[in-house]
Amino acid sequence: MFHLYIALGFVFLSWRFIGPMKVHKPFKWFIATIFLFISQYHLIQIQIFGTMFSPELPRWLVILLGWAFCTFVLIVAITLIKDLLSIVLFFINKRKKWAVHRHNVCSVITLLLSTSFAGVGVSNAIQTPKVRKLDLTLHEWPIALNGLRVVQLTDLHVSTLFPEPWTKSVVNQVNALDPDLILITGDFIDGTIQDRDKDIKPLKNLKARYGTYGVLGNHEYYFNAMDWNKHFEMLGITILNNEHRTLNIRDSLLTLAGVTDESAKQFDFPTPDIPTALKDVPSSVPIILMKHQPSDAALADKQGVTLQLSGHTHGGMIWGLNQIAKYANQGFISGLYQLPTMQLYVSNGAALWNGFPIRLGVPAEITEFTLYLSK
Repeated sequence: MFHLYIALGFVFLSWRFIGPMKVHKPFKWFIATIFLFISQYHLIQIQIFGTMFSPELPRWLVILLGWAFCTFVLIVAITLIKDLLSIVLFFINKRKKWAVHRHNVCSVITLLLSTSFAGVGVSNAIQTPKVRKLDLTLHEWPIALNGLRVVQLTDLHVSTLFPEPWTKSVVNQVNALDPDLILITGDFIDGTIQDRDKDIKPLKNLKARYGTYGVLGNHEYYFNAMDWNKHFEMLGITILNNEHRTLNIRDSLLTLAGVTDESAKQFDFPTPDIPTALKDVPSSVPIILMKHQPSDAALADKQGVTLQLSGHTHGGMIWGLNQIAKYANQGFISGLYQLPTMQLYVSNGAALWNGFPIRLGVPAEITEFTLYLSK
């Protein structure tokens, strides 16, 4: 569906942005050809690299192509908004024509806005994420665990866009927090072990008092999930696949549970199974569930989970459009949500997929939770 939507976007752009330009036809065809290439460069990647998720290209070129594609998307969005406003004005003012006058001027303004916003958005996206600190009060939380500090990492997407130096900077920020637990909720990588071994290696230096745990995200399944599972374990990260571990912390019990990702089904791996992951967990023990996608939070709530940590959405990436993206994730897109007996936190993520690397008003994050018993 992704490629279909992009193709429709190109058709709309040709019709409403390029078509009305008052320029010579050869120049129109030139512009159309450029936008056709930009819009279809993911398909071109598949033909060259066999995947659109990890183009093994120089980082500067990945950034340039990402900026170009983000510009294309923003031009489509701005043109669509402009046309919708024109239709509204037509009905308000009863005009015979709703087409915007001086289309060339509007096109130049649209192009300048799109390229500028895309440049800022890509620059925001590739920076080292800042730490977001949150105090959470939880029901039935052991007093002995008051003040427990948990760091959530998610959507690292280690790749040519987010290489070894970037990974090192993230690890240094996390270790500076001196956390009790580190929980990584999927999408560690984009690429094969052979291509990403050096870039992912800094994760071996993560330090937490009671260990580092994680679950696989959909992108791990695109690159042989079980091989990556073993590799993460070698880096000192315990991966939980529809299972749990019960830890003794300060003479009090805490259960960490993790499930697979929904995309596992298309690769013939077990799908997320929260009941199986929580099998034999005593009802009196608090549970933190790691699940890459925030879907099925209601089921986790019914199963007695205290806190669910998720990612996957990247917070919607663009403020405003994130309110549309949330409908693809059962209404969950960014931040803290209160369910009847459980809290769900959906992180904006530390990075994102290099195919659409943009952040506007939705900052990346490393999240530090300090957990307390609610009064």
